[in-house]
Amino acid sequence: MNKIASPAQQKKFKEQNPTNQKFLKSDVAKFINIWEQEPHLVSRGAQKNFIEYTKKTNELVKKNLLPGEHFYQKLIANAILFKCTDSLFGRKNIDAIGDTNLKSFVVAYSLAYFHFLTDNRVDLWKIYEVQKVDISIQEELKKILLFVYNSLSKSASNTLFSEFVKRKSTWDNLKEASYTIDLLKIESQLVSKEESIAREKEKETLENQIDDTLFIISEIKKQGLKFWDGLRIYVDKNPIEKLNYHSVFDLLKKIKENKNFSAIDIETGKRGLNLIESNQNLFEEIRNLSKLDDVENYDIKEIYDRVKRITKDDWKKIIDVGSQTKIFTNLELSNIKSVQFSISKKENPKEQALYQAFLSIKKLKKFGFEI
Repeated sequence: MNKIASPAQQKKFKEQNPTNQKFLKSDVAKFINIWEQEPHLVSRGAQKNFIEYTKKTNELVKKNLLPGEHFYQKLIANAILFKCTDSLFGRKNIDAIGDTNLKSFVVAYSLAYFHFLTDNRVDLWKIYEVQKVDISIQEELKKILLFVYNSLSKSASNTLFSEFVKRKSTWDNLKEASYTIDLLKIESQLVSKEESIAREKEKETLENQIDDTLFIISEIKKQGLKFWDGLRIYVDKNPIEKLNYHSVFDLLKKIKENKNFSAIDIETGKRGLNLIESNQNLFEEIRNLSKLDDVENYDIKEIYDRVKRITKDDWKKIIDVGSQTKIFTNLELSNIKSVQFSISKKENPKEQALYQAFLSIKKLKKFGFEI
């Protein structure tokens, strides 16, 4: 976080981004490479594993297959699976199944082995939706952890364990081991092989249209009233192709009045952003042309990300509690239902409707619901 932010801004940032939900870019590489059954790469350490992950990502970039919502849900579900498996291994001198110095390696191998045994059929979408791992999977993971720990320890008896687990041959040999998982016990937590393949082949588009639009709107508003008012004055004196006084004036008016942006407003905003990106020295020059004071704007993309994480069950609770307690007006309740429908159908909710729904849902804090 920017260290020059005020204490109030820092507090707000921490409330909106709890540290217990944070993970690093090296964690992303770890979670995904485990899902892709490459624990030997994960065992080579955070930096080397991240380099290997980056190589694969670069290939996707060349094909315009960048991560979208599909990848995000898969990543979060795998993070939950990893943290669960890590917890099941236990802690030093308390409940560990073995030497905790080997824990990181065994957890990576065990979870990758679980994916191998289930043919990557675990229902990540269900884990993402309920934000936890079903007890039936936890029971199987406990058994696998013990089996993998004993198997690797025995195989590496005359070798340095940390070096042994970096070899691809170690992973290949584990896959040949005679271990059978009881798939019937976790059948309700698996998808069919056809569904699994379909999900993995689901196209990750160059840009998720909703995320991209809301991100642009947030970036436009972040520049502040002074910048857009200054730009209105600047382009009046210094004409720029496809960026004129009237279009910037309309955009400024929408920002002032907290109204929804039109497609023309967004295009105008993007051109303004491109202007200062290509000539950063202009930013302060343009701002200094304005006599307006900046006001704090809400980050609509951040709000969307938080609202999007609400599960189906929680949406039902929100609407039920709102209806029963009359904490929402009829207009608020109708707006919440409209936003929930838009998100469920992957449609772009209007930013003001989204913002108002967010404010309404925050009223439920006294009922124990946090957003």
